[in-house]
Amino acid sequence: MTGFTSPLSFELGCDFDAAGEFVKRLKCFNLGPSWGGFESMVQMPFPPGATIRIHVGLENVETLYGDLESSLALIKGV
Repeated sequence: MTGFTSPLSFELGCDFDAAGEFVKRLKCFNLGPSWGGFESMVQMPFPPGATIRIHVGLENVETLYGDLESSLALIKGV
């Protein structure tokens, strides 16, 4: 996506508990359901699924990408 930012949802290929661990390990995304601010946010999945919702804020895209990538790496094999 380019030109604007809005909530983005994606499904992790893991169970609910591992998805919760993914969210907890993120460092650059604040936990919460609000999408109106300038900071990046993440919303926890609801049982039984592993759907994650994020809102990308004004932080450096490489920093956010690295945060998502490292959190995903930590849950692989869970």
